[in-house]
Amino acid sequence: GRGGDSRGRGGYAGRGRGVDAIVLALPINPLCSQDCPGLCPDCGGKWAQLGDDHHHEVIDARWKGLAGLTLDPEPTSGDDFKI
Repeated sequence: GRGGDSRGRGGYAGRGRGVDAIVLALPINPLCSQDCPGLCPDCGGKWAQLGDDHHHEVIDARWKGLAGLTLDPEPTSGDDFKI
């Protein structure tokens, strides 16, 4: 049954080492042909069909709160901070 065998190991009962070896031998990123460069991990487009300048802008979610912030480069006279 599912959930482990009588020895307390996880997995399917009766699954042999042969099945494990086959699964481990499978490629992590299967390709459609030997010369295929693969897929873009962000959009899934084929690298062979994407331009050399293809990229995705990655924005760190921790900075999202500052997206609407605008800074005035020259403070007005009332905004000066003095000690």
